[in-house]
Amino acid sequence: MKYYTKDLWEKMNINPRIGSGSSSEDIMKMKREAEEQWRTNDEKYKEVFASFEDKLPKRFYKEYKNRNGFHDYCISEISIIKNTRSNKYDCFLHLSDMDNQIVIKLVDLTSFRVGVETFSTCIRGNLSWGYSEIEVSPNNTFLLSVLCDIENELTFESRSIRTIVGRRE
Repeated sequence: MKYYTKDLWEKMNINPRIGSGSSSEDIMKMKREAEEQWRTNDEKYKEVFASFEDKLPKRFYKEYKNRNGFHDYCISEISIIKNTRSNKYDCFLHLSDMDNQIVIKLVDLTSFRVGVETFSTCIRGNLSWGYSEIEVSPNNTFLLSVLCDIENELTFESRSIRTIVGRRE
């Protein structure tokens, strides 16, 4: 993650009463500085995203924008499955909020990294999608990075991104 980093998210969410031995004033100053940097990074990322959003599959783009980048969706399953027709691997990310289930299909994975260092910081007891960044590489693959629960990060590179939307039963 280049814009929405673990370090900034952690600093923005530190509790001044628990802190790390620093004074409340120092912690509040650090929080304000992190929040300002986050806003700056957010504006920069919005510019970067706008430069390639037309390359994203239309349905994925629509769902991503309409659902606030899947912020606070729970990640219930991550599946890597070999596509027997292409002899390549696809990844399925199963997400849900209170009303909807969404599956993001990353077609023809070229790489992935699941950096789940701890489940102890999971929000509401679930691995949760916090903030994400999407990039388009020079060879037209999509790089999706997801910061989950402050501590954890997922990164996928694939030829295409699709969404499947359903209703929770």
